[in-house]
Amino acid sequence: MDCLYHYCSNDKAFSILQKKNIRMGDISKSNDSLELQLFFPELHREIYRQYKASPFPFRYQGKDGEEAFREMVQFSEYAWGRRFDSGDFSNFVVCFSTTRDCLSQWRGYADDGRGCCIGFSKETIQEFCKESNGILRLEKIRYVDESHIEEMISAHAGAILKKVRHLREWLVSEITLSDEDPDTDGLLLYNFDAMIESAFIESLCLKTVHFKEEQEWRIFLSRRAYKNVDWVYKKKHRRRARSSSTKPWISSATALISAAPTMI
Repeated sequence: MDCLYHYCSNDKAFSILQKKNIRMGDISKSNDSLELQLFFPELHREIYRQYKASPFPFRYQGKDGEEAFREMVQFSEYAWGRRFDSGDFSNFVVCFSTTRDCLSQWRGYADDGRGCCIGFSKETIQEFCKESNGILRLEKIRYVDESHIEEMISAHAGAILKKVRHLREWLVSEITLSDEDPDTDGLLLYNFDAMIESAFIESLCLKTVHFKEEQEWRIFLSRRAYKNVDWVYKKKHRRRARSSSTKPWISSATALISAAPTMI
């Protein structure tokens, strides 16, 4: 059986096996500070750089051309910075590894070597995610260096620019019916931000080469996890995201539990 392994403390392992569910964790609390921010703020700046290199007619907030495009991109970059700083933009994940005996995993995630490593059927997890109606994704992590990150940022920027080129025209013809309607500017920014968000979500499939030893697979939400910032920082109604109460990929999986190695 092809397995994926989840390292955790003994208490969490007992809870997983007893309740047949597994909690998803807030990715913004990860030990990797670049989670969701691997392309930020460089993606915004690359979009603007590519626009300057090959400009096209553009209007925003009563301005035209490069001035208009710069204003929209700069406002979006500022807004995304605020979202990251406040913790308002995040995702929830469950992390696995293809290796059942990795020292760094024992130390980092299994109570410094005193916990457990639980094996789950990869095929069963894949089926479970497929049945989630697009809510969950299971992806193998790709480990990339700076040159690959730059290439991907450039590719995302080019794809976004291609969509933005005729976006205002489409919004006017299909939705607002007037270029002077204030909603046109709002919808233009909204759709631009949605493209940026999609690129940031895709970055959850990537980590820097420094984490290559983990050989990670992860389950995450296909869209952002909306969080009420007041709840997070005022500690009101704090909840942990979890998948559905019944976990067929856990209940049917063979529980391959490894005892932690002796730590010297």
